[in-house]
Amino acid sequence: MEIEIITPVKNTEDSGKVRQALLNIFPDAAVEERERKLAGKAGSAENFRDMIKTQRMRDTARFFLKKRVRNGMLSFKLNKQAAYAGKVNFAVVSHPMGEMEVKIKPEEEDENIDEFIEWVTEKEE
Repeated sequence: MEIEIITPVKNTEDSGKVRQALLNIFPDAAVEERERKLAGKAGSAENFRDMIKTQRMRDTARFFLKKRVRNGMLSFKLNKQAAYAGKVNFAVVSHPMGEMEVKIKPEEEDENIDEFIEWVTEKEE
């Protein structure tokens, strides 16, 4: 899967802290700053998956993510402050500081976004 993360950096924010918030969720992301935004590409959603599991929010995450699939791509927003604190918190309303926008789409023909959501939110047997 291709994972792209974009987040604004407001004038009142420390770009290092915004970068850390992004890396707390997607630690392997290659991040660059451009025009008061941080843009990253991550190769893995393993940490995101682990955080959903640790926070015991699999059912909520599954429901939330399934509603955000369009044209074979998944797009959702995360609260930056929660991410900085090492927590996953899906943003459902706009926050004055802005949110991290995450876009996930298949890279390979055999990848499927619905299977990805199931993997991210699967329960252990």
